[in-house]
Amino acid sequence: MVSGCKITLVVILLVALCIPLSGKALAKVHQMTDGEIAALQLTLFAEIYWRATTDLDAPIMAVYDGKCIQMTVFGGRDNAEGAKETILNYIIALKADYFPYLEEYFDIELSMDDFKIIYRNRKVKKIKTILIYENGEYKIP
Repeated sequence: MVSGCKITLVVILLVALCIPLSGKALAKVHQMTDGEIAALQLTLFAEIYWRATTDLDAPIMAVYDGKCIQMTVFGGRDNAEGAKETILNYIIALKADYFPYLEEYFDIELSMDDFKIIYRNRKVKKIKTILIYENGEYKIP
């Protein structure tokens, strides 16, 4: 019969073997493209800066797809007119706040040509795409 202390010791040793020493997992270096940096920073910037300083309260998520930054706005409007108004407000904020921030801190210059903005209604059971802004044009999917 194995005592409880021996089982506990074995479990502790097994767990210790699974934990990287000296934070090696956090020290691993990854390379990121400017597009990946810009998308990650945009998601953080929107949540921290815009929510604190503006009326832009629709959550956003941004990813770089290898060609452009796809910014998805999860709003509560269910029609193209409302979605267009919200997208326009985000375009204004991108140009006024985000582009200068990105250039100053990361030396990355962007324009609206680098973006595709997708407006999705989050207030329905199945989130629905309402409007897409790309290459200076609005498109209803």
